[in-house]
Amino acid sequence: MNVRDLTDSTYAPGNVVEVAGWLVIIDAKLFLLDENLADPYTESRKIEISNPLIIYPISDVISPLGGGESFIFHKSIILGVVENSPEIKIKVQDLLIEDDNREFVRVAIDEDTIRKAREKYGDRFLKKSSIKSKDWLDYSELYRKDGDQ
Repeated sequence: MNVRDLTDSTYAPGNVVEVAGWLVIIDAKLFLLDENLADPYTESRKIEISNPLIIYPISDVISPLGGGESFIFHKSIILGVVENSPEIKIKVQDLLIEDDNREFVRVAIDEDTIRKAREKYGDRFLKKSSIKSKDWLDYSELYRKDGDQ
């Protein structure tokens, strides 16, 4: 199903669903957007990911975009548990993401993998900044790995 199907449905909290869409960061939060994007894309139907720290191991699998509001904008298929609080959210249990070869690859999102990736990258991906820009490259200081120039 896609995001529109899920947001139009009456899935109860606790139901496990598989949803396809575009994985993206908006306002320092991780979302799955509907496959049929609105213009601007931030106005698309979307579901917030309730375990956003999965962005850290995702960063090991994808190449970041070369500019724009989010360094990630990739087709994804998510298996997760429906949560409400008050808007519908998904707690991801399994994740496939389209890589540079346009193939879907599984991303390990267990706690140990998240911890190791977070140690590697630090707390930079879901961090708000006082920089006023619509291009994530302007925030490059936040995304630099330790030792990078």
